[in-house]
Amino acid sequence: MIKTKLDKYLLLIAILFTSNANAQETLCYKENLKSISEIETVKLNGGACQNKNSIKDMQNNQWVIDDIKITPKDGKYSFLYVFKKNVIVKNTTVDVDLDQKILMAIKTDRVQTKKIKAKKELETKLNNGEHLYILKCQRCHGEKANKVASNVSAKLSEMTYEEMETSIVGYRFNDYNKGRSFLMKPYSEISDKELKNVFDYIQTMKK
Repeated sequence: MIKTKLDKYLLLIAILFTSNANAQETLCYKENLKSISEIETVKLNGGACQNKNSIKDMQNNQWVIDDIKITPKDGKYSFLYVFKKNVIVKNTTVDVDLDQKILMAIKTDRVQTKKIKAKKELETKLNNGEHLYILKCQRCHGEKANKVASNVSAKLSEMTYEEMETSIVGYRFNDYNKGRSFLMKPYSEISDKELKNVFDYIQTMKK
């Protein structure tokens, strides 16, 4: 994969800079760093870096950063640097552009990390809801929550969360007399969080 990326950049460099006979270009990279700041000190791979030179080392050897590609994934960062030597840099906005790319990479990674975290949290809630439903509800209310328990109860698949919450609270304090409410008393000591997980799991069965 990295070889394919390097080949593309080498081709781009060849097209853009063949007019400058004295120019030198090289590509260096580093993958899977835990933070943006690490790139300032680690030895880079590839090109003239050869796992011996850091960014600072390259700059001390008269190499100039011409471009950078940052790829964030799962909270880690991969870097691909284009270094140039013996070239007069005419574009005074290069440093600003590089800073913007770094900030954009951080922003993108934060968004991706937030999405991954939200997805994992949802999966955990649904797994907990499924476990509770199978353990405490499925026997009477059916595998798909669409069974009329004891021939009197409402189908859980057709109830809103508010209706389920009202029923559970009523069973808990003995003031809900619909159906065979005494059967639900042992199951009424369920937390609001657990009830919400069960409700959300039931919704997935309706899709």
